[in-house]
Amino acid sequence: MDGSIAASRPPEPDDLGFPVLLPAAVRRVVSLVPSLTEAVAYSEGRLLAGITDWCSHPPGLRAARIGGTKNPDIAGIAALAPDLVLANEEENRPADLAALRALGLPVWVTRVRTLGEAFSSLHRMITLAGRLPRPKR
Repeated sequence: MDGSIAASRPPEPDDLGFPVLLPAAVRRVVSLVPSLTEAVAYSEGRLLAGITDWCSHPPGLRAARIGGTKNPDIAGIAALAPDLVLANEEENRPADLAALRALGLPVWVTRVRTLGEAFSSLHRMITLAGRLPRPKR
């Protein structure tokens, strides 16, 4: 992590309600979920620093491989110094996510049950990563 976390930016809750403190600009993302990897790759592929062994789309995807969705290399992920780790409630194990959080890494967990939740979660994630304008409160 580059340490540029904006003091005025409060933590935002992920889909499970965990507070996630992000830097002013996300520059390095580790994705623990193939579908999220694909979404990031098509929108801001240069941000991907690490992906699972199961991430295969789009073809030619280049980033460090960090193990599987159920057995990620926690130390390897930490060594990549991500600004954001993307995970999913069903794909990833709570113990692995807790280990990443314990290392001080910001972990955003998605929870998707409907198509509407999928779009809403993706929009929030992209907005918080600084790629879309933030809604006025």
